[in-house]
Amino acid sequence: MLIKTDIDISLALKVTAQAIRKIPYATNNALTAVAKEMVAAGKVEIQNDFTVRKSGKQSIVNRVQILQYSKVADLTTIVGINPDVQGSPILLGFFEEGGTKEPDNGPGIAIPITGSPARETFGDAVTRALLYTKLQLQLAQTGNRIEGLQQTYEVPGVGIFQRVAPGNGPEATVLIYKFATSAPLKKHMDLIGRMTEVVNTRFNDLFWIEYEKEVTRQKPKS
Repeated sequence: MLIKTDIDISLALKVTAQAIRKIPYATNNALTAVAKEMVAAGKVEIQNDFTVRKSGKQSIVNRVQILQYSKVADLTTIVGINPDVQGSPILLGFFEEGGTKEPDNGPGIAIPITGSPARETFGDAVTRALLYTKLQLQLAQTGNRIEGLQQTYEVPGVGIFQRVAPGNGPEATVLIYKFATSAPLKKHMDLIGRMTEVVNTRFNDLFWIEYEKEVTRQKPKS
């Protein structure tokens, strides 16, 4: 006995076509989700490896951001250090790979002395009034002494001193900055490795979560 029948696969084709169309949307959503997890992991990495002195928007921790969100038409997401902050992106690059900090201007680097009026403890930020750029060091009108605000003066090749008591004895001044021609920066963190790990371990799961949401959001009409 021969039996013939017809199968209507149009609905299956509609489902398949819809499922394929949902892939870019699911990918876009998954990229945003994994980027947010990368930012969170990056912040933890920095906090674990460094003494973070500043808070708020100027904190280097909060400079780990999604720099470019993906779009369905351009599935490119960029996560990194917001470059709109002086010094930190460059220094973080050195701490990621190791290197040497060179002077930005002039022949040397002014390094604040921990335990001095400039910075009481290592965890403290430099006292605002004693920031090197605010001392306005310049040649005095009389003599050849380089003096600045806050009772400071410079000894070339040595550092910046501040007068803290009357007289000329050693107890009357304290070294608040020392000069160095350069400063070695050892590898302190693995920010790239940590973020790569997040992508490798989380993107696949996030994609299927987002894909299921997209496919079940709208069923094809029969």
